[in-house]
Amino acid sequence: MACVKSPFRAFVQFVLVVVLLVGVSPVIKSQTQVDTNQTIEFVKVGQKIEQEIKGLNSHSYQLTLKLGQYLQLFLETQKLAVEVNIIAPSGENVLHIETDKKEINRETLEVIAKSSGNYLLEVISLDDIAEPSHYKLEVKDIRRALLKDKNRCRAKELTNQANVLQKIGTPVGFEKSVERYLTALPYWRKAGEQNVIADVYRKLAESYYLISKYQESINYFTKELEIRISNKDRSREARSIKNLGMVYYAMGDDEQALKYYNQALELGKELDNREIIAQTLNLLGTLYRSNGEGRKSIEYNKQSLTIWEELNETEETAKITQDLATSYYSLAEVKDALGFYEKTLFAAEKEKNKSSQAKILSSIA
Repeated sequence: MACVKSPFRAFVQFVLVVVLLVGVSPVIKSQTQVDTNQTIEFVKVGQKIEQEIKGLNSHSYQLTLKLGQYLQLFLETQKLAVEVNIIAPSGENVLHIETDKKEINRETLEVIAKSSGNYLLEVISLDDIAEPSHYKLEVKDIRRALLKDKNRCRAKELTNQANVLQKIGTPVGFEKSVERYLTALPYWRKAGEQNVIADVYRKLAESYYLISKYQESINYFTKELEIRISNKDRSREARSIKNLGMVYYAMGDDEQALKYYNQALELGKELDNREIIAQTLNLLGTLYRSNGEGRKSIEYNKQSLTIWEELNETEETAKITQDLATSYYSLAEVKDALGFYEKTLFAAEKEKNKSSQAKILSSIA
């Protein structure tokens, strides 16, 4: 295994965004070529790797594949955001994903070899932190690709492209992501991946929501909800219901929004899913504040704040303290408002978020 810096990362992201926006198939040449003189660990089927990684370092491995072979890898990260690249002997980047920083993140990575030779696998930490984090990597399978493998790999390729476009955060990016998600759906259906189809419905609903196409968003959140109910996936069912409430709120239909929020809250409590409970309580607080019911808004926001503090979710805690400060200020209760603004400022200083600090100081002034 070799540890190296990855200056290529920014270039890969830039090229991916450009080619996806203009509708060209991305073929990215890596600057990291497989050098047979380098000491880079070869990995084989069944091999399990567990490593520490910190800062913005990367770990590199090699795999030998033949033309048309199917590769399946399993990746698990703990409180760590990583980028993973698989680079063909030609230098083409045949797989590029980025994981979110979650308590535990599990990903199944799949590639069909377009040529024979040694493929480079890079695992790159995206967190510039001093304390090391862990990841696990396992080569699950290398074999001849079947038709279902080809459908699933094509579906994943299109879905990963859509995810990149969605993360751009612009109307054009959201529109293009919708195109990619819709193109991916027939391949997922051929692969028979009902859970993933539900995930794609959710992503479609999110993109439509972010470009204010609310009826389309409702349609796809409803499709997702039907699959979650059929699969008895109750936590995701609760999330779907909550998301439907958010769309109705954005449409100005507070009655429907309240109906879905209360359903989500009830199901979250039944499942003891504290994240769903906290999120829904905060959404209820927002709804009541927008209707001039400041006291009721504060009541729900405080309940949400208590849960996020117990879960040690600093980002969510900061958002809700800001909401509480706004609610108290709207009621002309300046002392309480200042108290929550100061809490929000402390959190922003702790996270070294200069932009948030400036906004909070402006509000205090």
